[in-house]
Parts: sequence; structure tokens; C-alpha cells
Amino acid sequence: MLKKVLKFLGLAGKTAKSTIDKSTEFIDDALESEYIVNTVDKAKEASGKVVEKAGELYAKSKKKADTLMEDKKFQALKEKAEHIGQEIQETAKDIVQKGKEISHKAMENKKVKSAYDKVKEISEEVVESAGELADKAEDIFLGSEEE
Repeated sequence: MLKKVLKFLGLAGKTAKSTIDKSTEFIDDALESEYIVNTVDKAKEASGKVVEKAGELYAKSKKKADTLMEDKKFQALKEKAEHIGQEIQETAKDIVQKGKEISHKAMENKKVKSAYDKVKEISEEVVESAGELADKAEDIFLGSEEE
């Protein structure tokens, strides 16, 4: 019986080895086959065409952008926009300066100055009260309030 088991195991081992050898040969043949080589070549060719087309599109768009930058109408619009931007900047500076002048003149008026001082005083009191309230709340939550 032992001989039969060993014989069977030997036969099974030979069959497995034979199957592996055949599989290896099949894979080698497939790798060397024309289908895989052609597929790889086609993939290289297709990706090369994509890169080439992208380069062409980039060159065309760059050329059009350069042409547009040299166009007289575009240059005129650019100069006009720069001029308008400069005018806006100058106007804003003038408005800020006039606002400062108005506030200084308004402070010369006794009623405005009195109202300003009153608002300032109330604001300071509110800030002070808020600070005290925050301190009390902190003491309550942290438990450090003296009883």
C-alpha cells in the first residue's frame, strides 16, 4: 500500500511539473507573440500623437495670444483701462483726504465735539463694564470667586 501511495505522489509531482512547464512555455510564447508587441507599439504611437497634438495646440494658442497682445485695438483698450484705474485711484485718495478734512472741521463745532466726547465716554464705560462682566463670568466658571 505504501508503494502505491509513493507511486501516486510521484505521478502527481510529475504531472504538476509538466503542467508548470507547459504554462511557462505558453507565457513565453505569448510575450514573444506579435499581438502583445503590436499592442505596445500602438499604445506608444497613440500617446505620441496625443503629445504632438497638445504641442500643436499650445503653439497655436501662444501665437494667437501674442498676436492679440500686438493688436492695436487691444493695446488701446489696455491703455484706456490703465488710465481709468489711475483716475479711480486718484479719486479715492481725494475722497479720503476730504473725509479727513470734514471730520477735522466737524470736530471744531462744539455740538459735534460734545456729541463725539459723549459717545467716546459711553463706549469706554461699555468696554469697562464688559471687561468686569467677563472677569466675573470667568470667576464663576473657574470656581475662583470668593464667597
